[in-house]
Amino acid sequence: MVPMLPSQTVLGSLQTDKVKIDFTVPETQASLVKIGNLVKVQNNGSSQSHEARIVALEPQINTASRNVKVRALLNSGSLYPGSFVKVSIEQVHTGISVPTNAIIPDAQSSQVVLVKEGKAVFTNVETGYRTASKVELLNGIAEGDSVIVSGMLFVRPNAVVKVRRSMKPEEVKP
Repeated sequence: MVPMLPSQTVLGSLQTDKVKIDFTVPETQASLVKIGNLVKVQNNGSSQSHEARIVALEPQINTASRNVKVRALLNSGSLYPGSFVKVSIEQVHTGISVPTNAIIPDAQSSQVVLVKEGKAVFTNVETGYRTASKVELLNGIAEGDSVIVSGMLFVRPNAVVKVRRSMKPEEVKP
């Protein structure tokens, strides 16, 4: 028999079915993360992904990194505690996407130029999620509106517009 001291650990236990996943999200993407949302979690050595539910958000942004800490609990499957994983945030976009160069930024709002009855109409829009090539429009235009995506600097309000090429939504690259 080996003598034990009161401060020595005899046995350690880990819970592998309710793994907590801590990750950070850039401040610019923080609006996409809400308690109760699902995220996909993938172990580096595997192609299989697991679902986890967001259970906590840190209430402040880290001033050095400009990131928000997020915690999710694994719903199904198992991962080893301490594993390095990739986390993908499930995003639902309900707006209409247009190329970023179609947006005319202003001090108080953003605008796009629509073609209505052959004339240019400047319309205020509310923007949502943004990538390097696309911007989601939440309000201001409707499905089927024709948006000018190039040559906006040459267009004046109510000017007659000649459309050179019209693209259908399925032709637009993501």
